[in-house]
Amino acid sequence: MKIKSILLCFFLWAVILFQPSFSITLNQKIGQLLMVGFIGQYPSEPSIQLLQTHILKGELGGVLLFKHNIVSKQQTTDLLTALKNTPSDLPLFIAVDQEGGYVQRLTEQKGFTKAPSPRIVATSYSDEETTHLYDTMAEELAETGFNLNLGAMADLNLYPKSPVIGKLNRSYSANPYVARKNAGLMIDAHRIHKVICAIKHYPGYGSARIDPHTDALDSSLFWSVIELLPFRWLIKDKRADMIMSAHIMIDHIDRRHPASMSVIHLRQNLRGKEHFKGVVISDDLMMGAIQKTYGFKESIIRAIQAGNDVLIYGNTHKRSGDLPQRFQAIVREAIKQGRLSETQIETAYRRILKLKKAYL
Repeated sequence: MKIKSILLCFFLWAVILFQPSFSITLNQKIGQLLMVGFIGQYPSEPSIQLLQTHILKGELGGVLLFKHNIVSKQQTTDLLTALKNTPSDLPLFIAVDQEGGYVQRLTEQKGFTKAPSPRIVATSYSDEETTHLYDTMAEELAETGFNLNLGAMADLNLYPKSPVIGKLNRSYSANPYVARKNAGLMIDAHRIHKVICAIKHYPGYGSARIDPHTDALDSSLFWSVIELLPFRWLIKDKRADMIMSAHIMIDHIDRRHPASMSVIHLRQNLRGKEHFKGVVISDDLMMGAIQKTYGFKESIIRAIQAGNDVLIYGNTHKRSGDLPQRFQAIVREAIKQGRLSETQIETAYRRILKLKKAYL
């Protein structure tokens, strides 16, 4: 009798533990892998109502706001409130790039607190001032409705003229200790306000000579293993909830695919050698570095194969209201063809679910 009771308790415990997976359909799990940019600024606009329809159907796991979505603090708060209040089985990642300096969507002109670039922070701010700066940033993000900042920079300033990092003062330093310290202070401040930070861009853009927004980025001759150190240390510090994969080619690691499309970079190195257990989010897969080589369909399949859990499609150049349905169809077709598996979708979904439960 005691054995039966124990088995019954174990069965009920298992049902409770795994119930979210049973109640979520495959389509909804696939939807959790997708984060999109969108047009529109106000809940009354047809484009926003269409976005809410996608959320209601479980076709989206997150949204990303760009500067064209943001008019003022009140307008942004109202917009995000409407998106958050859209009925959904799981909460949305609501993301923005708020690094400070050149990359900040929430600007002083629109009623937000101005944030200096990572380079200025590292060279001019004490640790206490840095903590206060990022605490203010995180509090403002949370109050407005954001829960994800794609803004913790781990790239090293190894090539000061880099069009994507050094030239824009987006790196804290060429010194990996400085990058680790300041990115860590940013993450700690955001955690207090329940805002996730994505650490970027793995395995490092700091030596890049080309801007991945427009062209394929090959840093094979310049990339150095030192660029891995901030990521490695932040993982060991247990500060890495989410890491963004970079569109960077490094021939001696993977001569066929950039890191964001590479099983070697993401599954073997980041997951295997670096022991990263959190969520991998891609850089925008609509960038020229990816679309010129892979195209829309193949970029989805390859990114999931490589090990990305969340795929970003900025949807800014060729805006598409049916992108979520196209995403669903491509993934389901790839599963039928054996190019992807339901296990891969389930694994990514589980990581996303765990992170959302911890923060949202």
